[in-house]
This record gives sequence, C-alpha cells and structure tokens, in this order.
Amino acid sequence: MIKKMIAVFLSLVAIPASAAIVVTGTRFVYPSDDKEISVNIENSGEKTALSQVWLTTGFSEKRSGKEVTKADIEDTPFVVLPPLFKIKPGNVQTVRILYTGEPLPADRETIFTLNILDVPPKSKAVENNLQISVLSKFKLFYRPSAIAGDYSSAADKTDWTITKQGADIWLSAKNNSAFYITPDKAKVIVNQQEYDVQPGLAMMAPFGGTTQAKINRLTAVPSSAVIKFSYVNDSGGSSDAEKTVN
Repeated sequence: MIKKMIAVFLSLVAIPASAAIVVTGTRFVYPSDDKEISVNIENSGEKTALSQVWLTTGFSEKRSGKEVTKADIEDTPFVVLPPLFKIKPGNVQTVRILYTGEPLPADRETIFTLNILDVPPKSKAVENNLQISVLSKFKLFYRPSAIAGDYSSAADKTDWTITKQGADIWLSAKNNSAFYITPDKAKVIVNQQEYDVQPGLAMMAPFGGTTQAKINRLTAVPSSAVIKFSYVNDSGGSSDAEKTVN
C-alpha cells in the first residue's frame, strides 16, 4: 500500500503549505563538522498524516510533482531517516539528515531543497473525490567549516550599484561572500530622502551571484547614496545592514 502511494506522490500536483503538517524552522543549515541535523515535523491535524521527505540539489520554487524523479531523490550526498512515515494527531516525528561524505565545495555553501510531502488521509465517504497532496519546500545550506568568517558578516561583502535602464532607475547587488544571501527589503537614501525599492530582490549565490530591483520615484542616478536593506538570517528572520554607493 505504501509503495503504491509513493508512486502516486510523484504524479500529484502539490500546493505550498499544509494545514496539518507543521515544520519547526523555515530554513536549515548543515555545518560540515556535524554528523547529522534533525528536523521536527508535527501533525497538528485531527487525522493520521502520511509524509515523505527527500532532498534535491539546488533550490526551485516549482511545486509540480512531475519535477520529482527517483534520480532526483537519490542524487544528493545525504540520507534522510525515515524517508516515509505516518504521524498520529498531536505527535512529532524527528527526521534525521546525515551527510554521506561525497565531496562538496569546501570554500562556499552548497544549497539543497528539503522537500516534505503531506498526503491527506483517504476517506471512504469521498473515495471518488480528488485528493490533493501538499508539498512544502525548504532551503538547506551545507556550510563548510573552512569558510572564513561567519554568516552574520556576509552582508558586508555585498556590492551595490545604481544604474539607469531605459526610463527606470535600478538597484543591483552582487554577493562576494562564500554564503548564500537573500535580501529582503531595501531602500535608497539620497540627500536624506528615502526611496523604496520594489519587491524582486532574490537570493544571491556565493562569489558572484547578483540580483536587482527597480527603485520607486528616483529619476536620476545619484553621485552617492546609502542602501539600507534587510536579509534573511539563519533563524529565518531578518537582519539589517547598510552599504554606501559612491
């Protein structure tokens, strides 16, 4: 029965969040010196939940079950224990993630996707109705101990520029650190006047990743400006940083 459900998992279209399954944390860091990390998954619903957990390389927001293949699940240097389980209402399942030792870059972070699929219990009363699986995705960062400095100082190693593209003024950022950095909100201050930056700043890969977004109301490229921005920290919250553009 469980094997049959695994096959169904890979063909269902999943949606972003689950009302029953609650995951402790929004992103996860795997320090290279650790033997394993754990993720706690709670069933806050009223019925037994069936979940599958696996890792894939890189990170994608796509949520179609069609992107998942057997090769995707196996092609990571991690083992997930247990990969498939039932959780009774009110119970918590601890999932262990173990690094198997295959070589990964030692000078920068490597990103993976932690996939958690929740399949609703089947009711005899609605046997002919469509069941919707719920796929949630979380970033997992493998962080080598050889990286100099720590993540809290990574924002200091970003470069920001302001350019004109057509009729619009854009703010661009470049990540020179060994960490993945995800800017959240940003604003530009020119001559004590604040200009909001439109949503759109995205995660930047280590050593050269870039992102950009349009600046509201600014009509010309200033000779100097202060960029105040926030970025996602290890706990999933926001930390503030400031850079000067000359």
